[in-house]
Amino acid sequence: MNNFDFNLLVVLNALLEDCSVNLAARKLNVTAPAIRKLLNKIRALFNDPILVRSGTKLIPTPKAIALKEDVRQLVNRIESMLNTNMTFEPHTTIVSFTIAANATIVFTLNALLFCEVQRSAPNVFINLVHDSDYDDDFLRSNDIDLYIGEMCDLNPEITIRIIHSAKCYFMCRCGHPILASDKSMDNLLKYHFMQTKEKYPK
Repeated sequence: MNNFDFNLLVVLNALLEDCSVNLAARKLNVTAPAIRKLLNKIRALFNDPILVRSGTKLIPTPKAIALKEDVRQLVNRIESMLNTNMTFEPHTTIVSFTIAANATIVFTLNALLFCEVQRSAPNVFINLVHDSDYDDDFLRSNDIDLYIGEMCDLNPEITIRIIHSAKCYFMCRCGHPILASDKSMDNLLKYHFMQTKEKYPK
């Protein structure tokens, strides 16, 4: 028991609630293959198949049925105890994070980020998505966990940290009226312009 991973109880609880690997994965924000791997550990731990296939469905074994209520209560008690003092243990925590970022950032950070996560947090899964599909509503609803991109107007409950700054360049023809005026955003918006949002670095 000294090496027992209590995260397995969380996974077992989700599996017994839904009798579905895919639903348990969705509930715990991890991938289905990760749940299958952990189910194999649970089966070895209890020396029981826990869930067996019946037609197109998974059904709990008699031992799993006997464990269900005790597991549910135990997980609820543990979550209640940890709720006010939760700590992140990267080597043992099973969780996934969805990060929205523009293509340049994804291209730059992809390899470094995944190598570091694999080294220090092997049970953490990172899902990178295109930032143009998301806004702060998705942060509030937990559809994404982190947005990396340019500053924009966000609701006050969203925590913001500046991690990098970059210059923005505008190009225009010789003799354009904007060259003789103040280069403010208000003046820029008086003219039509073409915006190139993203470009992969060479």
